[in-house]
Amino acid sequence: GQTVEVKVVKIGRERDRISLSIKQALPNPWLKAEEKYPVGTQARARILRLAHFAAFAALDEGIEGLIPVSEMSWSRVHNPAAVVQVGQVVDAVVLRVEPQKHRIPLSMKQAQPDPWAGVFDSFPANATVPGKVTRLTEFGAFIELTPGVEGLAHISELSDKRVKHPGEVIQVGEEVQARVLKVDSAQRRISLSLKPAVEY
Repeated sequence: GQTVEVKVVKIGRERDRISLSIKQALPNPWLKAEEKYPVGTQARARILRLAHFAAFAALDEGIEGLIPVSEMSWSRVHNPAAVVQVGQVVDAVVLRVEPQKHRIPLSMKQAQPDPWAGVFDSFPANATVPGKVTRLTEFGAFIELTPGVEGLAHISELSDKRVKHPGEVIQVGEEVQARVLKVDSAQRRISLSLKPAVEY
């Protein structure tokens, strides 16, 4: 029984059918998207659906943004569902506005403080720091030192003995004490060692 405003899209005389659109009768929200969401703006977005590479989020009625998996957290993310859920409202920063393509890439991590700021002060060379093993590769173990900051202990730095695979001496989820070898803030890399320091 509701009365609505519509736009006539197509008249099909051969089937006595008229195609209507409620959406096209409304102002196009993308016409003012650049004005409303300039690059760098922090906005609230509601997660609509998830894909393996990103999350789609509503900024406004008719305007969706895309949050790539690489922009969800300062920590490495493999599955969007591990970070966000459908219906969740998140803080995000506008990266670009492409009204012609109806696309606005967003970043959740840029709406949060950069955990790498001050890393040189927090993790000086030769310091021993606690961490948790997050993943293993053929060449070493990645160890999270603080949320968003991981270091790599190369396979040659896992033990005094010869190691063929990191899984021989360390497991994912294990809490360890690691020694800082080198910090490269520009490349966001921290080299670690689980071997004891050599006394001279």
